[in-house]
Amino acid sequence: MLIHDHFKPRPTDIIVATSPKCGTTWLRSLVFSIINRASFDFSDHPLRKANPQDLVPFFEAIIHKDGSTSFVDGIPSPRLLSTHLPYSLFPTRMTDDTSACRSVYICRDPKDVFVSKWHFTNKLRPKELPPLSLEETFCWCLELEL
Repeated sequence: MLIHDHFKPRPTDIIVATSPKCGTTWLRSLVFSIINRASFDFSDHPLRKANPQDLVPFFEAIIHKDGSTSFVDGIPSPRLLSTHLPYSLFPTRMTDDTSACRSVYICRDPKDVFVSKWHFTNKLRPKELPPLSLEETFCWCLELEL
């Protein structure tokens, strides 16, 4: 995995880790606001003009296939990054060494995640198709897990 091979955590790094549909965008906004609370006035705060996805990049999108970490290496400290990777897949240099970096994790009731996925899926469905029922979505989610 590219992150295992190429990512070098810094002690000031903060990793926002969530499962999909568990409040990732909300948590990114919150952590970004806390980290930068003294850097911006409300009137010129970056979150007023940019999406949290633009301000807190995903691990999965920033390490290039050629192993280049130049984008990540160029982010000034404290680097704020996000991931949907489970903790068990984090590189050991991020989890074994307590000074390597910090992680912020959020979890959500699985029933709420399911309903969120159902709404999200129906929102993305083409208008000419009927909405998925809860039952169809449940079966689809079970197939993904197996």
